[in-house]
Amino acid sequence: MCNKATRICGLRFSENGGPSANELATLLDVTSKHEPAYTLINTQCYWFVATVFAALKSLFVGAEQDITTHQGGTWNGLPIRTKESLDEVCAKYRAARAALLEEIELKRRVEHQQEDERRREREQCQAAEEAAKRECKKRQAAEDEKQRERKKRQIAEDAAKAAEDAAKVAEDEKERERKKRQVAEERARAAEEVNAKLLRDLEALQRAGATRQAQALSVEP
Repeated sequence: MCNKATRICGLRFSENGGPSANELATLLDVTSKHEPAYTLINTQCYWFVATVFAALKSLFVGAEQDITTHQGGTWNGLPIRTKESLDEVCAKYRAARAALLEEIELKRRVEHQQEDERRREREQCQAAEEAAKRECKKRQAAEDEKQRERKKRQIAEDAAKAAEDAAKVAEDEKERERKKRQVAEERARAAEEVNAKLLRDLEALQRAGATRQAQALSVEP
């Protein structure tokens, strides 16, 4: 069974100056991949911890080790030999962080570009919808204008027909009046003819009476 862990020393970082979880994970990954094979002499757990610890002090400005004298890196008081890898690990860490930041920036740019494209598509769709609405309103306005024109023409046609009907009624009335005058004139002429005939007959009767009277006078002794 393993003995209880003993704290050897620690690092203190200034406010907002320590590694983030992502940065610490990157350092651990880089260190592990730098020497992936475990060797008892140079690259064992002592090497891994010492390298990470030294890299943290080197990479993050303001890091302070709270205990400078300790028994870390020893076994039963004997120092454990480890490989010096600080410079190489720090260089690989910086390269890994640069690549990661570049990847993050590239991803951010891609996402930003995609968002811009989506925004442009939304704006284009919105512009197309607004154009379609305007076109629909124009068509509706044109249709309303046509409807108004049809109503105007219908009103004008109805007025013309009403005027035509009124003119026909007036013409019919004139025709009836003309026929009435013609009938009255014909009746007047017929009455005049009757009166003239009566006068002629009266005159004939008068002449006949006068003739008979004259004849009677001439016969008397």
